[in-house]
Amino acid sequence: MEIHEGMPISATQVSKLFTLLFIKIQLHFVFTPDWHKQPQVSQLVSEYYCLLFLICKENPKLSKCIVRCKFCQIYFITNFCTAGRNDLGCPFGCKEANRKEKSNARSSKYHRDHKDKKKKLNENRYRHSSKKKRKKEKINPTFRYLHIIISYIERRAISFEEILSLIIKSIKFLKKQRQHT
Repeated sequence: MEIHEGMPISATQVSKLFTLLFIKIQLHFVFTPDWHKQPQVSQLVSEYYCLLFLICKENPKLSKCIVRCKFCQIYFITNFCTAGRNDLGCPFGCKEANRKEKSNARSSKYHRDHKDKKKKLNENRYRHSSKKKRKKEKINPTFRYLHIIISYIERRAISFEEILSLIIKSIKFLKKQRQHT
């Protein structure tokens, strides 16, 4: 890969840059349609778009995976199985914010309905009594997204440990950067 003519860049370097940019942009996320057009974010998004172009130039199959967020219209890489869909939320936060919004609306509607009061009480009793037994580990959506996309960029299976290491290094870099400003 090349960023400028004659300046080669490895897939690992692209992965690091992608992770760093992704986290930097995500820090500015607000669930509004134009969040990424704000002055403090727009430059980062421009750099992110250049990186997306570079990634797709190097791996043309991924260009089919570039989609727009249903809510904020930012471009992002999606999984091959969801390529071409136009109803996806971006991994910067729209997907998760929309999921929470819909969940709250369903829950509010359900709890306003008084005819199933006994049923709700029984379900809650069961839920609280069996919580200890059925504790599930949730994987952070950002972590899951970066795991998939970095695997695509590097064209190899990436371990969770490698992704975690990338994220930690990016966060440490951002903290150092903030201390110097």
